[in-house]
Amino acid sequence: MIELDEVCKDIVLSTAKEAIIRGLELGHPPKIDIDYYPRPLKLKLGTFVTLHKHGKLRGCIGHLDASQSLIADVNENAYSAAFKDYRFDAVAPTELDNLNISVSILDRPQIMDFQSKKDLLKKLVPNEDGLIVSKAGHRATFLPQVWEHLKEPDEFLTALISKAGLTSFEADIKVERYSVLEVA
Repeated sequence: MIELDEVCKDIVLSTAKEAIIRGLELGHPPKIDIDYYPRPLKLKLGTFVTLHKHGKLRGCIGHLDASQSLIADVNENAYSAAFKDYRFDAVAPTELDNLNISVSILDRPQIMDFQSKKDLLKKLVPNEDGLIVSKAGHRATFLPQVWEHLKEPDEFLTALISKAGLTSFEADIKVERYSVLEVA
């Protein structure tokens, strides 16, 4: 799992906030010059940016796949969480001071081997595992933070399967596990 020092964590959060501010001012996130950033922030890792306002979800967008640098991914996802999450209206300027921003930096997902649903449930680690389920073009994830709301492994897995648009657990479902470094 990636570790970041306090300086890098501060850069991650200030980049996310700046992407939202620039989105409000210009309608797009700032350009990122990768050369400017410390080495750990240049690594290709997936991220999710989550926005809360007064303790309630206000936006969450991310990438599971590591297709660009961590810092570029944070920049893009912060902008998208504020302005492109279809579940919410775009963030307004008056909301900026009330937004709490957190960034989840994903470890590379690992395929889980299991023999049955019962076997899979025994292997899940609540409050640590993020999960991706996929089958036949359907795919969804829950970050480890979702365990705060869905505490039982069966409840967590069932809700994730539903989120993926699947009707029930099937033996040929693909399940991947990952952990995150949360920066808030």
